[in-house]
Amino acid sequence: MSKLWKERKLLFQLIKDWKSGGYRKLSRSTILMIIAGLIYLILPTDIIVDAIPLLGLIDDATIFAFIIRQIKKDLTA
Repeated sequence: MSKLWKERKLLFQLIKDWKSGGYRKLSRSTILMIIAGLIYLILPTDIIVDAIPLLGLIDDATIFAFIIRQIKKDLTA
């Protein structure tokens, strides 16, 4: 879980760098997906409610893993 937390912080930094023009290697669609995913992770409404122990984090982790995989695809393309 701590690895996910560090990667979440990196996503916020990546958005800041992209916005300032310091890093432009990711496509606009990937940036939009990152923003949408981060909003989903921040909002209290989820597909599976976070109040359900362990199960509530599965949808968040799935969304997060999908975002990270997409970034890796963009970076290696």
